[in-house]
Amino acid sequence: MTAQPLDGLRVLELADGPSGGFCGRQFAAWGADVVMLEPPGGGPLRQAAPRWTKGGARGSAAFDMLACGKRSVPLSDAAALLAAADVLVCDAPAGALAGRLGRDAADLRRANPSLVVVTLSAFGDPDGPTAGIAELEAISGYLSLNGPAAGVPLASPANIMAHAIGASAFAGAVAALIGRERTGAGDHVAVSGLETIASFVMWLREQHQDAPTARDGGTPEGARLIRCADGHVSVAPAVAPHLPVYREVLEVPDSVDLERLAEGGRLEAADRVAAALAPYAARLGVEEVFLSLQVRGVACGKVQSLAEVLDDRQLEDRAFFRPLAHPAAGPLPLAGRPSLMTDSAPIPPTPAPASTDAASLGWTPVARASAPDGRPPLAGMRVLDLTQAWIGPMAAVALADLGAEVIKVEGVTRPDIWRFLGQAPGESTAAENRSWYFNGANRSKLGLGLDLSQPAGADVFRRMVADADIVLENFTPKVMARFGLDYAQLGAVRPGLIMTSFSGFGAFGPHAGFKANGASIEALAGWDALHRDEAGRPVLMGGYPADPICGLQMIACTLVALYRRLRTGRGAHVEGSMLEAAGGYIGDALLAEALAQAGATIENDPPPTVRSTGAGTWAVGGEPVASTWEALSDPRLASWFVPLTSAGLGPGRHAGRLWRFADAAAPTATPPPRLGEHTRAVLAQWLTPDEIERLIADGVAGSLD
Repeated sequence: MTAQPLDGLRVLELADGPSGGFCGRQFAAWGADVVMLEPPGGGPLRQAAPRWTKGGARGSAAFDMLACGKRSVPLSDAAALLAAADVLVCDAPAGALAGRLGRDAADLRRANPSLVVVTLSAFGDPDGPTAGIAELEAISGYLSLNGPAAGVPLASPANIMAHAIGASAFAGAVAALIGRERTGAGDHVAVSGLETIASFVMWLREQHQDAPTARDGGTPEGARLIRCADGHVSVAPAVAPHLPVYREVLEVPDSVDLERLAEGGRLEAADRVAAALAPYAARLGVEEVFLSLQVRGVACGKVQSLAEVLDDRQLEDRAFFRPLAHPAAGPLPLAGRPSLMTDSAPIPPTPAPASTDAASLGWTPVARASAPDGRPPLAGMRVLDLTQAWIGPMAAVALADLGAEVIKVEGVTRPDIWRFLGQAPGESTAAENRSWYFNGANRSKLGLGLDLSQPAGADVFRRMVADADIVLENFTPKVMARFGLDYAQLGAVRPGLIMTSFSGFGAFGPHAGFKANGASIEALAGWDALHRDEAGRPVLMGGYPADPICGLQMIACTLVALYRRLRTGRGAHVEGSMLEAAGGYIGDALLAEALAQAGATIENDPPPTVRSTGAGTWAVGGEPVASTWEALSDPRLASWFVPLTSAGLGPGRHAGRLWRFADAAAPTATPPPRLGEHTRAVLAQWLTPDEIERLIADGVAGSLD
């Protein structure tokens, strides 16, 4: 087996739920030695849904997936392992560390100063109050966005949100390990489930509307599900440039005036056009519609069942599913890693373990000099951010929050596409600087206007790469190669470079060139098939959550590659897809479907009860379903929001940081940049004043105030 990025890392996992288990699973997937600490008879995850029965055997598909590649020892052996561990992951409730291990996080770190302790809890305090995932969705405002307008709000299906919290914790833990490479000192990384889920809401949009966004069975940007003869497609029907394509593919007669129907407010227009398209789509098969729209450049999805996801051609071509030798059902497909990485072949999955003893692990303490400096983990590192929309910009903000200098690179005439959506009225700055979408996803960055499609712009970028640590991009495949800036060329300039490329479908496979967004990926990855109303119909999620949720894996994979570089000096190309990342978040449900196909009976827990409290209000457990405006004033989120004044938008509260580090300082957040706001200052690090002015005069570089 090839060397893995996290080879040699020793991780202890004290997990009662899927969040901690998913965090530990990410460590194992990238090569760490992960050991579960379990009480006699096993921990709660061994009974987690979805559960299966086959013949005389019983088990948990959730545990089969989460425990894959790990080892297990009795909780009573923990003391013998803590001195040799690199990471301790704990999602158990209040007092678990002190109650089960005899020491709290501070005591554990005093005993082992190089230990990274990661605690996952409802509100960020491992000894504080608890709440279920659906309750956190209700508090955060996220739940208010999801479901049909006239029906019950729909909580996220399967374990998507719990796993997202685990992915965030994994990224925070790897960041702390990166900081440890500099200082020798560990840290305590506190992860709040509420804050993680809140990061999936577009907060600046909510603050610049006349009312909080209401759920309507689609997205606030106008995506809708349209019924075909044998399924549903996910489209944005009122996008003007796409109307001729819909007319051609669905054979809509000229007598149907789609252009007139698409006029006016985007939501009303989307509903009108969707209704007009519906009878024509109903005559055609979903596969025909999906492929015909995609080959004509329209981002769309098809609602795939779990069985269809398991048979997906794109996932098959990328060998996403790996055979797991299941003890009761033989070889079954298991969801793989969210990305490929240079010199790191995927690890063949091994079944969930039985218990062993601590002595057989062979762990011995490693002496490590410790000199904590209080700086954030990525202090002194530089990131060149070429990403657009949400998944990539959100990942770049997270790296800025970890201390990196992030330079947002955009063409002045072809900038980030989100600059053209959701612009606030006004004349204080150009319309491209007044987008609440762009501003909400791009704080704490420097803005450079540079046209990479021109040879002179690409040449300047290569000079910048020579002094960079990370390049992020989410163009469709081959765009960077057309610029002369693919990994082979940039890696030759900077051999230790980490370049992370995430696209909708990945760089190869039959759908590699297709376009994607959060709504299309949610449909294709099986999320919408699980997200159903009371009548059993699939319902779009209300705010493109696949973008930020997959963004967590873009962050994590980048940090894994960076950690390996610090230990080995090797750079890497991280090449991932939203489809694979999204599929991984429902890996337990997909494994349960494979078990069902192998003859097992599957049992799921009932969905959380969302009950009416009268007059159009709802509650989950003990928590009312808050609108986004109500969530903005909830004291449990007050300290999380980052107050900043954006150009053209004025003061607002931005999404906050994903992690709290006990010892590493949080960098000061800065407002999102106007288009090319820092062009001259940034380029001055590589070019003379005359060279800069020549680029601006030639339209290669510039700004838009």
